[in-house]
Amino acid sequence: MLNINIMNRPLFVLFVGLSTLLFAGCASIQEGKSMTAFLPSLKFQYDSENFINYEKRGSGKTPLLLLHGFGSSLRNWDDVVANLAKGDTFFQDYTLYLLDLKGAGFSSKPKDDRYAVKDSAEIVTAFLKKLNLKHPVIVGHSLGGGVALYTTVNLNIDSPFYPSRLILVDAACYPTSYPFFVKLLRIPVFNKLILNGLPDEYRAKQTLELIVADKSMITPEIIHRYTYAYKMENYDYVLIQTAKQISPKNVEQLTDGYKNIKCPVVILWGRKDSVLPVELGEALHKDIPGSKLIIYDQFAHNLPEEAPVVVADAIREGVPGK
Repeated sequence: MLNINIMNRPLFVLFVGLSTLLFAGCASIQEGKSMTAFLPSLKFQYDSENFINYEKRGSGKTPLLLLHGFGSSLRNWDDVVANLAKGDTFFQDYTLYLLDLKGAGFSSKPKDDRYAVKDSAEIVTAFLKKLNLKHPVIVGHSLGGGVALYTTVNLNIDSPFYPSRLILVDAACYPTSYPFFVKLLRIPVFNKLILNGLPDEYRAKQTLELIVADKSMITPEIIHRYTYAYKMENYDYVLIQTAKQISPKNVEQLTDGYKNIKCPVVILWGRKDSVLPVELGEALHKDIPGSKLIIYDQFAHNLPEEAPVVVADAIREGVPGK
């Protein structure tokens, strides 16, 4: 855990300078006049304090799970789902499950210390078993990709719930130097100043600008996908805890398990990703036997929203029978 004294003058001066620059642009950030009213959908109760919100689309026999990234929610997949629905019978062949991971969207946000990848993977595994979702296709973006990997590595290959395929999108897969907004969330005092001191829309916009290459796609509607959850009880606590626990404690055990993954794996990566550099995707491709790596030169970290057609096409081509 980082423990930085606020009287560390260089860091404090840097923070003040950054805050001044951020506030200087706040007045230009406005939400659209009419925003979608996002509502909870279905609930999976994991234990007495933890439940996850999820949406279900389609009626096909093949289950397909979508797992979002850090600081996001199942809304991160809206454009991908819209593209999957175009022009074919996708939702007759597959049943799609979009999950709010623990602490995200409308899922529970208890004040505990279980916000690691391992904790979300255990909930996802329980979800698969409770709903009897056999041999699912699992698609994971960023932190959700790490959850997908952890879930797979810790399932017995003979389990009926072992994935039939993984699609990993700029996935959290190895230890790395995380971007400054994650690092700042791990610093006491500073994290509260950032979360409580900056307007929600501006904070979301600044984060989005770090994870996309095409800044023009950051519309008020896209920003609203993130900010609708900001005012929910304990949401700031969730962000701080997730940032603190973002690196798995048993990371060597996890990464050593990549070589034992037996299902087909497709890895998608934006070459301009500054959050999780493309070298991580190349290493993952090397460590998972038989995996396929596709690198998109023009995109950055947030492929589901910056390139939803690309992701939807990869899902269509990657699922069994397609």
